[in-house]
Amino acid sequence: MSTPPKQEVLGISLRDEYSFDNYFSGENSLVVHSVKQWIQRDGNGFLYLCGPQGSGRSHLLQAACRELEVNDQAFIYLPLAELVNISPAVLDGLEKIDFVCVDDVNLIAQNKVWEEALFHLYNRVFDSGGRLLFAASSAPSEINFSIADLQSRLNAAVRYTLQAASDEDKKQILKMRALNRGFALSDEVLQYIIGRANREMSALIDVLEQIDKSSLESKRKVTVPFVRTVMGW
Repeated sequence: MSTPPKQEVLGISLRDEYSFDNYFSGENSLVVHSVKQWIQRDGNGFLYLCGPQGSGRSHLLQAACRELEVNDQAFIYLPLAELVNISPAVLDGLEKIDFVCVDDVNLIAQNKVWEEALFHLYNRVFDSGGRLLFAASSAPSEINFSIADLQSRLNAAVRYTLQAASDEDKKQILKMRALNRGFALSDEVLQYIIGRANREMSALIDVLEQIDKSSLESKRKVTVPFVRTVMGW
């Protein structure tokens, strides 16, 4: 099985749109290459990705999982934002899974029970020869963990820093995602969206989805006047 039963029990699913094909690498090409090597079991088995909001951390982790799924590899994706309020016992036995991806590591800082559970998971995966891929908003040394040994373990992973997308990068991301949805965005429309919308990448994607839905329902071409009407700008 490509997805172990525990992933299903946790009720966690991957977002369909998160793949390597629609991840705009830009200045993060080296990071993408390194994650692909991690999937191929080439090089270090422990990677740590950090970067600000909008740098695509979760996208890249889920893209890795999607690739593992396609290749029928056993993996599990752990978004700590969704799990931190339940028992860390969900980490028990995960060393038996070849590829473990842990998102939002920074969110368990000062939660000693979760920190200890992640520390022990790291050690078990290391001993079993498995692979761990972490993502967080900051480098381990910049996160206020209460367990110094966990910080030390995370520091031992090969670390890459993701760069946030520039406005020009965001235009390219929107253009690429629109094409994947089957419609085109002109430079004029892209500039209008960037100039009016919240510039957080997640907010821009929400705008794109709303425009796409309205365009399909009304069967109208996506123009600046159309976007203005749909978004109320």
